[in-house]
Formats: sequence, structure tokens, C-alpha cells
Amino acid sequence: KLFSFFQTELRKASSKCDSLHPSLYPVLLVLGRLYPSSLEGTDSNVQLTQYIPDILVCSGSKIFKTRSLAASAMVALMSWTYFDILINKVMDPALTSNSRHGLLLQIAYFLKHSDPKIDQQMLKKNTDQWIINLVDLLTVKLSFMELEALFQVLNTFFEKCSEFLTEKTFECVISVSQACLNIAEKTDLVTCCLLRPRMYELMLKLAVKRGGRNLDVLCCEMLQDNMYEVRHAALDFLCCLNSDTNCSQRFCEIFKNLPLSTHDLCRSLVFQGVCSKSDVLEIFMKIISGLVTKPNCYHSEDKLKILKVLKIWERALRQFSELDNILSESEQISVLVNMCKDPHEEVALNAVHCLTEFLCIKGLSREEDVGSICELLEELNKADSGDDHNEAVYCFLSKQLEGLQKATDPVVRLQVYKSYMVLSSWCQWQSAVDRVSACESDVQVTAVLLTALTLGRFVLQDQHSEVGRVFDKSEVNCDYEEYSLSKICGERLHDLCVSHEGLLSRPLAPTLRRWLEAETGLAGDSLSEIISLARVSMLQIDTTTPQPCQILSHGYQQLRLNSLKVKNVL
Repeated sequence: KLFSFFQTELRKASSKCDSLHPSLYPVLLVLGRLYPSSLEGTDSNVQLTQYIPDILVCSGSKIFKTRSLAASAMVALMSWTYFDILINKVMDPALTSNSRHGLLLQIAYFLKHSDPKIDQQMLKKNTDQWIINLVDLLTVKLSFMELEALFQVLNTFFEKCSEFLTEKTFECVISVSQACLNIAEKTDLVTCCLLRPRMYELMLKLAVKRGGRNLDVLCCEMLQDNMYEVRHAALDFLCCLNSDTNCSQRFCEIFKNLPLSTHDLCRSLVFQGVCSKSDVLEIFMKIISGLVTKPNCYHSEDKLKILKVLKIWERALRQFSELDNILSESEQISVLVNMCKDPHEEVALNAVHCLTEFLCIKGLSREEDVGSICELLEELNKADSGDDHNEAVYCFLSKQLEGLQKATDPVVRLQVYKSYMVLSSWCQWQSAVDRVSACESDVQVTAVLLTALTLGRFVLQDQHSEVGRVFDKSEVNCDYEEYSLSKICGERLHDLCVSHEGLLSRPLAPTLRRWLEAETGLAGDSLSEIISLARVSMLQIDTTTPQPCQILSHGYQQLRLNSLKVKNVL
């Protein structure tokens, strides 16, 4: 009954599909979410192909939304046999512009969501002819929408079905695409903006499928193009060649037909083949020079894509570090530091990665640079930061800790050490504590840091407030006292006091005293006074109205102070 009801409603709605019948979109949306029916061929009354004639009527609608939904609805109903019929149908010169556009959308949607391996024999036999037929469409006067849909079809064809194509077909498509590019440059702005990025995407995919031939020349041409959409396509392509990068959706299918074991190898070979060319590097360095000298002239999306490529291209980063004729080393660091403060979160994140690798190449030699980096870290170290952000900051600290300990102000060093330790995951705490202890030459600074991380922070809280677990993620069921940063730091502080007599009673420097008070909520002239205050506070806790201890580490919630065992305090 439901099948018949949908069919009746679709027929009724499609008879006037140029106007919006209330049943049309709901039925098309439902059909667009179907999978091929398991009943097909077994129940003569349930043949989903019966919907196709009415959907084809919708493909010629004057309303773009109707054509788009009809294309989506057709995916589950079609087979590769019917796909061949559609290709022939779209060649009909009597078709209206809307009808041809609707059919091209149906072809594009089916290609995108179907598996070409289902009917390899048919594809091997027909793919070349299908491509040639589609290329012949370019000789017909097509509208902007038709041209865009056609290049969408060609792009998807070469992503999914390239193994079925002959070299002759490749040559034909390349020559026609190049001719279309030349024509588009001479036509009006709308045609240019609409088509040229699509054409270049197709050219890139063709070049990759042909073993990378002339890929460097094509990338140079795109990186120098006046249209930012074309430049962005080139930068997205370079990012897609690095397996550690989230590549753009426009190139995500480019290597998928290869065996899984060869994905990364092929990407790496193509990346090295392109990026080893001096012409490509030279053009990219001009882009970098423009970005660092006139950052205000670049949109956030430009910055993001440039930084993504710079992050993965070590040779370009080394070349950037040698731009002494444009910027001094300190100015280069300053430019990257400023980008790390960009309001666009992804730009800032990628800038942190670039700064990390840049300092691995150049090092930190100037006190002013150390100071600016430490200020940046304090700004980046926010409690509400996401995992990617925290991971980037931790990676930076992990690689640059020894360089940052050159800061003359002990409070600055304390902030750096604390950030590094609390961003370490729990399984890395022991090594983080060991590394910081070895890195810092002032024993009192180390002791102050360990005390702050052992005690946590004593704060007041309403007794009705919720007291959470140690970790934000509820699936991590870990008791605080069993294995914690507090316990590790408490043990290390004990060892430090044993090896340095009088350390606890030594008067604290004013700056260290203020920092420790801000971190723990306890004020004292020496570490022994602060620890004594902690003991008293713990003994006075009423378990019915718990006073919490807020651990400073990112990812922690507040704990009741009585869960911080006395054995962690000297």
C-alpha cells in the first residue's frame, strides 16, 4: 500500500513539477534515502524501477531544487545498464537546457554513490565511449549549470573509473579540457569563476592517473593563477598528497582505487615528484613572501591553505627560514607567533605546527624570542581548548622545552613547565616530570612547581555543586589517588627534599610566592608553611559539605579534597 501510495503521489506531483506540489519533495526525499531493494525481482508488485519515468519528468523541471532531489532519488533505482541509457539520452540535441542539466546531475550522483566494481565487464566495454560522448557535449552550446554538471561528471569518472580508460581517451579529454580552459579565460567573469576551478581539478586528476606527467607544470600554472579558487585547488591538492593531512573532499577519491597497501606510497611519490621541482618551490616561496610581508591582504582561507602546505613541506619551511633578505630570524618568528594568535582557530592551529617545525630548524637563540614564545604559550593555554589545539601546544612544548628554559624569569619557566606537564597524557606524566626536573637548574623553582601540582588548588564551592570524576570522559574510570600527576609530583618532591636539606624551609622569592599562591590558593613564606596549611585544610573537611580541590590539568573536573590522600603531601 505504501509503495502504491508513493507512486500515486509522485505521479500526481510530477505532472506539475514546475510548480511545488506538497507531495513532491517528501516523496523524492524518501526515495533518495533508499538502498537497492532486497525484494527487487522477487515480488512482481514491488518494482522500484516503476518510479523512474516519473522521476525523469522531474529531471526537466525549471526548479533547480526539484532537479537535484530527483537526481538523488534516482541513485537507488538505477543500474549500470540504465546508466548507459542515460548517457545516450543526454546526447539528444532536442533536450531543453533544464532537462540536460537534470540528466547530468543524475549521472553525477549515480557515479558518486555507486561502486564501479559491481559490473566491471560492462564498464570495461563502455567507459571509453561514455567519456567520448560526454566530451562531444562540449561542442554544444551549454549553459553555466550544464557545464558545471558536465565537469562534475568527468571529475567523478576519472576518480572512480580511470582503470577502464585507454591512453587515447586520456589524450582526448586533456586536449579538450585545455581548449575549454583557454576559452574560459576569454569569456565573461561568471563563466570563468564557475568553470575554471572545475577544469583544473579534472586536469590534476588526469595528470595523477597518467603517472604524474607534467604535474609540476600544471601546479605552477595553478599557483600563479589570478583566481583564488584555482590557487586553492592547487594547495588542496598538495595537502591531499600528504597522508597525515585531512585532504579536501574534492581530491579524496583520487587514490581510492589503488590497493590500501600502496595508498601512502603513491601519495608520497607524487608529492616528492611535484615538490622536488625548483619551479614549484620558487612559486610557493613567492606566495609565502607575500603572506609574511602583507598578511592583512590575505583572507583567512588563504592563510589556512598556505600554512597547511608549509607545515608538511619541509623543504619549503627550510627555504622560508633562509629568507634573510626579506625578514630577519626574529621577524620570521614574530610573523609566525602573530599567526598563532589568529582568531580563526584552524589558522592558529596550523601556525603552531609551522612554528614548531621552524624552531626545530633554527632554534631559539635570542632572549626576546624566548619571551614572545612564552607569552604566546600562556595565551594558547586555555582550559576550554579542544584536543587538536592541546595536542599542537604539547607537541610544541615537547620539542622546544630545552630552548624555553633559557627564559630568565623563573615564573615564565614555571608556566612553561606546568603547561608541558599538564598537557602530557597520564601515561607520560612520569617522563614529563623527569624531563622538567632535568631541564630546570634552579632547585627551588622545581620544588615550587612540584608543590603546586601535588596540592592542586584549594577553592570554595557550593555544597550543592556537582563533583565530577577525575577525567571529563566518563568512560575513563580511574581513581585519582591510584595513578595521578599529584602522586608522582609528591614522590618527586619528597626525593628532592631528601637530597637538598633545608629546601622546604628556605624563604620563597616574592615572584615564586605570588605564583604559588595564585596556583594553590595557599599563601606562605616557605614551602613547609604552604604544605602545613594544606594538611590543616584537609583535616578540617566535612564530608557532607565537601570543599573541592581543583586540579590544574586540562581535562580534569573538580574533586572533593578528601580524595587527595595525605600520603601525597609531605
